[in-house]
Amino acid sequence: MTRDQNWRGELTLRLTLERPTSDVDFALQKGRGSQFTVEQAQRSRGRDLKFDIPIVVKSVKNGAPDFAGPFVQGKGRRAIFLY
Repeated sequence: MTRDQNWRGELTLRLTLERPTSDVDFALQKGRGSQFTVEQAQRSRGRDLKFDIPIVVKSVKNGAPDFAGPFVQGKGRRAIFLY
């Protein structure tokens, strides 16, 4: 594939919280603003927690990846994050 070709695909990121504080709830935010849901909620018991996050990846003009999807937050390729 050359840099001029556009592409799009999906991948799953696995986020691991190592030994998070016990008796705290952790989850992912799906959606933005007041229009969101809480997904994959887990209560920590002091052991690692794992979250699988589906992400859409597509190319932009220069062939660099751009990340999107209902779990991706922020604006612009350089300012994205997950809640």
